[in-house]
Amino acid sequence: MPLQTGKVFSESVFQETVQALNGLYWEAGYIYITVEPTRNIRGDQVDVSFTFREGRPARIHDLL
Repeated sequence: MPLQTGKVFSESVFQETVQALNGLYWEAGYIYITVEPTRNIRGDQVDVSFTFREGRPARIHDLL
């Protein structure tokens, strides 16, 4: 993951991490995944957490 503990927080790296997490789930068939990031700023530190709403994996219904 692009975002790493102990590194300086960057909004662009934070967004890149959200996209990377979405991509991992998409590759596993969870095309309806919702990744909800949360940032809690405490002084000079940022706590980051993610909530995942996976739904069911998508299945191929028809090939045309």
